[in-house]
Amino acid sequence: MSVIGLLKLNIKEMFRQRFLLGLLVFIELTSVILIMFSYGVINHFNTKTKEVEGTSMYYEIGRIDDELQDPQPAEVKAFISSAIPIVSSKLERVFFGAFNRKSDEDLSYTCISDYRNGKLIPVSLAGGIGEGRGFEDTDADTTEKIAVVPETYESDEINIAGQQFRCIGKYKVNMYSPANCVYIPYYAFPENNLEVLVVTMRFTKPLTLNEHNKLAQLAAKYVPQYEFPEFDGIDNENDNRVYRSIIGVAIVFMAISAINYCIMYKHILAKRRRILAVSRICGCTGTRASMVYFIELYGLSVILLVIGLLIFHCAILPAASGTFEYMSAYMTTKTYLKISGIYLGMLLVVYVILIGRFVRKTPAELIRSV
Repeated sequence: MSVIGLLKLNIKEMFRQRFLLGLLVFIELTSVILIMFSYGVINHFNTKTKEVEGTSMYYEIGRIDDELQDPQPAEVKAFISSAIPIVSSKLERVFFGAFNRKSDEDLSYTCISDYRNGKLIPVSLAGGIGEGRGFEDTDADTTEKIAVVPETYESDEINIAGQQFRCIGKYKVNMYSPANCVYIPYYAFPENNLEVLVVTMRFTKPLTLNEHNKLAQLAAKYVPQYEFPEFDGIDNENDNRVYRSIIGVAIVFMAISAINYCIMYKHILAKRRRILAVSRICGCTGTRASMVYFIELYGLSVILLVIGLLIFHCAILPAASGTFEYMSAYMTTKTYLKISGIYLGMLLVVYVILIGRFVRKTPAELIRSV
């Protein structure tokens, strides 16, 4: 029997087994759609995470109107101290800068603190200290009037808001530490006679909506002059788990579908043992039989892959993009070709093994197993 004749016979036999064929089509279409959906959700999740980390992990609040007087350090510190219990598990760094409108000196007064072990620890300067020492962890709780000044400052003391501060060190001036900055520990920072321009809080994880709203309420209470940023993060920490659950379920179901697909076709092949046995007796070689079954199976897979991609692109993707807004950005022609190549490559390996084991049997073995 020729290859074409055997192929026609197999196709007719396949269409006679309508239930198995329908189940086979459903399983492969489902697998294709789930592969694309999983890929889109994973990329959406990664993009959303980066976006959230770029917004809700870095809060900067400042004045609403230039004509309004900025808050005093005491008000800002009251806001920070009240905020810490709410975000202590995520708080990484606190920064605020102030200046004295009544002074002729062009100096800004800066407080940068890392939050570690329940304390606001003054940050050592990146540029390094040229003379004296920088801040140490032991300075975290100090109320002693100490400061780090630029290396261009000549005196060992400096008057800040009417208070005398001892200069414990002089830092090297660079692009990160300009020559007009004076650094002061959090608890030593003057309470009054200065105006704080901006407050920045940096977090290790995105804030939830509940945490954001609590900070906004505190800001309205203690620093009403400031404009608090709008929420642009995750509603709650379970959102990450929801995303991961969707991905996990899709991948597991996709794997199960692929396994079921192979089992189904194996069952269809088993129904054709008599046809294959007769064909082998009539002179059909194992190589020719393998070629026939491979053309049939792989051809059907390619057709179903194209149909599945069309269903996903025309129906599933537009519907899913409302929830996963970044998904469509990743569904390019290159993506479809890449995933199709990987998918068909994996099926090629599976089919070679499956068909090879089937046609390796002798006509006698095939007839006995009918």
